[in-house]
Amino acid sequence: MAKVKKKKKQEEIILTPEEKFAQLVALKKATRCILGIEDEYNIYVRLTKDFAELGREAEQSPFEGAEQCASLSEECSRRAEELKRKLPDQKEEISRTVTTTLKEKEKTSGKKGKGIWIFAGILILAVIAVISYKADPTRYLIAGMERSLSLKKYAMESYYHLGDYRDSKEKAKETRYEYASSLEEDGEWEEARELFYRLSREEYQDSADRVVAVEKKIMAEAEPGKTIPFGASRWIVMDKKDGSVFLARTRTIQGKHAEEAPIPGEVYEGSARKVTWDNSSLRSFLNDSFIREEFLTGEQAAIQDTRLVRADNKEYGTKGGKDTTDKVYIMDDEEIMKYAGVLGNKAKSLRLRNPGYDQSSTAYFSHLKEVVYYGFPVDQKGVYNRPVLWVRFED
Repeated sequence: MAKVKKKKKQEEIILTPEEKFAQLVALKKATRCILGIEDEYNIYVRLTKDFAELGREAEQSPFEGAEQCASLSEECSRRAEELKRKLPDQKEEISRTVTTTLKEKEKTSGKKGKGIWIFAGILILAVIAVISYKADPTRYLIAGMERSLSLKKYAMESYYHLGDYRDSKEKAKETRYEYASSLEEDGEWEEARELFYRLSREEYQDSADRVVAVEKKIMAEAEPGKTIPFGASRWIVMDKKDGSVFLARTRTIQGKHAEEAPIPGEVYEGSARKVTWDNSSLRSFLNDSFIREEFLTGEQAAIQDTRLVRADNKEYGTKGGKDTTDKVYIMDDEEIMKYAGVLGNKAKSLRLRNPGYDQSSTAYFSHLKEVVYYGFPVDQKGVYNRPVLWVRFED
């Protein structure tokens, strides 16, 4: 009698708690891309149960992310209840394979998008099979689907969380760039600028140029009093005229404690001596190290040269040195009185370019909203330096 050949038993894949957790999170994330109500409801019911079971398992064998299981189970339970209320009117619907956002985008673009429907079907299969595969391959597949479905934000996040897996780092940059471009097209300039700015730090493609272009759009729309991004900081729009904008940095240059040694740019001069704006260490710092550290090359090019007439002390007659031409500077008494209203609380305790009763001190604007002409020592902390500059936003 012939031997019956036994069917080889399929090897069972046993997942670690970390892998189970990662797959459940991936499955929860993927529900953003399917979605008939009934399918979504069934997935959230399952996720509620699976997260709860994994949380109980973690009581005996803790793992990274275990502390989130209870809250994720509750979140999925709430979502399931919301969907359950919609089921009676939705039971006869066939599962939708793209989101409403995607459909609207497809209509406005005029594209047929046949390939999108194919990828959407594959995505459903990926979601159904998610528990059968290791987390990283599944995440990578889902990220590719999200990208193909024009869900750039989700694809960007998926590739980012994959870290060093395959070419995920490069794809994270690519999708971040694509998502930033779409945000710029939609007029979401600040968010687009932030993404381009991160990419510029990695010297990715023309991101640095895109940063400057978006910043100029923001400046063109901004009104006095609004804070906007420029370089490594945010700036208050003080004035606007002839295609240029006058900005004051929201953060002053200051240390945390009075006993600390002055940091570069924190005081007017590094030692107690007679000095004026034209030969002060503060001026040298702002127009050299500060500019190089704070701004991209294209941003530096957009900063205008400003002709500064020497600022004398009107009360004591102390001379303010020579006229200068600078890109970055601090205000004098006339400017602070003109713009104090725009600065609001940020105008208090600001050092000015005017000398004090003699050239070993400078005038300052006090918390009482008045110029103190007697002055404050050039080498001491206690009043703050707030950089200002003019930027050209029209070519």
